[in-house]
Amino acid sequence: MEFPDEMREFLNNIGFYEKIKDLKPEDWQDNDDNPKCDSCPGLVRCPTKGYLITHEEIDGRIYQVYAKCPKLKMFEIQLRYSRNIRTSGLPKAYMNKTFDNFDASLNEKAIERIKEYLKNKEWRRGYGLFITGSVGCGKTHIASAIVHELAKENIYTLFVVVPDFLDEIRSSYYEDDEDYYDRENPFDLAKQSTVLVLDDLGTEKITEWAREKLLQLINYRMNYQLATIITSNLSMSEISERLGERIHSRLKAMCEEIRITGKDRRGQERG
Repeated sequence: MEFPDEMREFLNNIGFYEKIKDLKPEDWQDNDDNPKCDSCPGLVRCPTKGYLITHEEIDGRIYQVYAKCPKLKMFEIQLRYSRNIRTSGLPKAYMNKTFDNFDASLNEKAIERIKEYLKNKEWRRGYGLFITGSVGCGKTHIASAIVHELAKENIYTLFVVVPDFLDEIRSSYYEDDEDYYDRENPFDLAKQSTVLVLDDLGTEKITEWAREKLLQLINYRMNYQLATIITSNLSMSEISERLGERIHSRLKAMCEEIRITGKDRRGQERG
């Protein structure tokens, strides 16, 4: 690894090169000091807690460093994934809903397109998905699977059920407890999350206030190119009738419509 000229100048100005000297071969610890990974006792019992002695070239100089072993790296990935799922807002019933346990037999092209969307990281450009289909056909399962895939990539994703979300915002206006101003505002969290999932859009009670809040949220995310994943029983064209042309126009510009077909799965899952 080699630093650019401006970084070298900065490091020189702060005395980095004076404080850090090249290691001499006689100063190096022997790699034999590393734990015997072939008979790994696990991270808890590992004498170095998952770190290995190695050497790395930094700006033309060799330094002895501690590097994470593959098992520690995997553990940290799993830890981040679990944390991301736990803080995503996924309902308990959908915590284990992934692409692996979704029956895609009737929707192979749709699922293939969604996986392509994730693989190409199209969400980075603020491009979203509008997943539509009849009641119980698996839209929320798919949205949950998307959350799982983004969690693996350590992408902050927030999942909200639109009717509940609007109720939460409405009730927050009447909070009078001492901790109110110390809590994070749910509307701000939804506006600023890297990826936002709006589940069941169109089933909320439509009032001017609800329509205006949804417009504010969608408009903000469009302006700041933040991806929004939407599930709805309504088609994109029906959204115009339900929520108005201003919201419809923005969603049409922000999202690709994906249609899911199939019968109601909920009764089958209980059986």
